[in-house]
Amino acid sequence: MSRTVLVGVVLFVLGVIAGRMSVLMASPSPVAASSSPSPTPVPVSAAQPGGVLRGRIAEVIQVPQYTYLRLESGEWAAVDSAPQLAQGAEVSLQLQNEMQDFVSTSLNRTFARLWFATLEGAAPVVKVAAPPNVTGDDSVQKALAAVEAGNALTMRVADVFAERAVLSGKRVRVSGKVDRVNVVQGLHYVHLKDGTGVAAEKTDDLLCITDVDVAAGTTLAMEGVVAVDKNVGMGINPVVLDGARVAK
Repeated sequence: MSRTVLVGVVLFVLGVIAGRMSVLMASPSPVAASSSPSPTPVPVSAAQPGGVLRGRIAEVIQVPQYTYLRLESGEWAAVDSAPQLAQGAEVSLQLQNEMQDFVSTSLNRTFARLWFATLEGAAPVVKVAAPPNVTGDDSVQKALAAVEAGNALTMRVADVFAERAVLSGKRVRVSGKVDRVNVVQGLHYVHLKDGTGVAAEKTDDLLCITDVDVAAGTTLAMEGVVAVDKNVGMGINPVVLDGARVAK
């Protein structure tokens, strides 16, 4: 074989090899093609009663008995007055009760969601009922923060009217004298008065709906669930005690 032919064969073989290498380098590897990054999952709040919520404080609002905290996560919480807390501090909160559309009359503000909590390591909130002769945002809030399912808050008639937005759906006990009773289709519409409230504003008479027969003039305690703006067939009442029973 001549030198010229040999050189040609060698160059041909090198060209074939170079062509195959270029094709292989241009083709994406199966691993690379399938390794596209998956979307980052959106974090979901796992906060629940009895759990712990940790984070950095973004905002602090101080009122006489409570400290309202907004964490950088956006969660709002209320703890017993803790004036030492400041923006930027890291906190761990033991969650107790979750309140939806919570209305704070002292702040004139509604919270879409608010946790009542204690600072981790602090003493738990004492379970108390609202004082019988005290009205106001903080006393009612403290009672609500402590109440558990099935327990009733002891309230006055005037307090139920004043705090009905907060008390809606809560079990409440009210003591007083039965002013009058209307019976319609087996239900007893009991008008309960305890000397609080203003007659001209119709906040002195709490309507309790029950299937229990009680007599006018009787002094007793009734326990039921607060219902707001309820149509009882005789018009809409701003607040009633629904499913009421005579408390022991």
